[in-house]
Amino acid sequence: MLHPIHYNDYHRASLRFCRTLIKDITAMEDIDKVLAYQIKKDIADRYFGLRKVIEQDSAAYLDTIVDATAEFEAGIGLDLIRLYILLCEPDLIRQFQQLLDLDGGFFYDDYLCSSPTIRARLFASEACPGITRRMRFQRLFFSIYERLQARSESYRRTRQEIEEQWETIVEQINLFYRKNDLQNILSFIKTLDQHDEHLLTGSRPDPGDRAALEDKMHLQPPDNVETLLPRMPVLPSLDLVKERLLPLLKMAFRAQPELDVKAFCRG
Repeated sequence: MLHPIHYNDYHRASLRFCRTLIKDITAMEDIDKVLAYQIKKDIADRYFGLRKVIEQDSAAYLDTIVDATAEFEAGIGLDLIRLYILLCEPDLIRQFQQLLDLDGGFFYDDYLCSSPTIRARLFASEACPGITRRMRFQRLFFSIYERLQARSESYRRTRQEIEEQWETIVEQINLFYRKNDLQNILSFIKTLDQHDEHLLTGSRPDPGDRAALEDKMHLQPPDNVETLLPRMPVLPSLDLVKERLLPLLKMAFRAQPELDVKAFCRG
C-alpha cells in the first residue's frame, strides 16, 4: 500500500534538490572559471616567456655594441691618432687618409694631434728601437701601422658577427609574431572573460584603446649595426702599402727637424 506524501515532505525534498542543483551549477561555473584562468595564464606565460628571450637577446646585442665601440675607440682610434701625430702636417695626414680610403674626419682633431701632453700619454708605452732618429721614427710608424692593420681586420670580423646577431633578433621577432598574433590573443582572451584581459597586458584597456595597446606592446628590433657602429675599411698589409707610405714619412720627418721619438717613447 502506497502512503501519501505529506506536503511538507515534498517541499523539503524539493528544497534539497534545488540546493543540490545550485551547488552543481556553482561547481561547474567554478570549474569553467578555473579552466579559463589556466588557459589565459598559459597563453600569458608562453607569450611573455618568448618575448623575454628576445628582449634578453636584444640587451646582449646592445652590450656587444658598447664593447665593440669601446674596443674601436681605444684600439683603432688611438692608433690612428698616433699615426696622425707622427705625420704632423695636415696635408700629409689627408694624403695618408686618401691612401687608405679613410674619411677625412676619421678620428682627426687638430688639438689631439698637436698637444704635447696627449702625445706623451699616447706614446708612453710604445717602443722605438733604432740607431738613428730617422730609423726610430720609421720603425715606430710602421709598428703602429701593422698593429692598426691587424685591428682593422679584427674589427671587420667583430662587426660582421654583430650584424649576424642583429639579423637573428629580427628573424626571432618575425617568427614570434607569426606564432603569436597579439590581436588574436587579446580577442581570444576577451571571449573567455573580457574582464580578465589585464592578465596579459597588466592593465584594463578600453575597447577603443586596442590599437594603442598593440602598438605599445609591439616588439621593435634594436637599431642595426649601420646606425650604431662606424664602418672601417680593412687596411692593406704593410708589405702592400709600405712603398707608398715612405714618401709621406720622409716629408713628415723633414718637417720636424728637432723630433726624436725616443723623447716620448719608452725606448
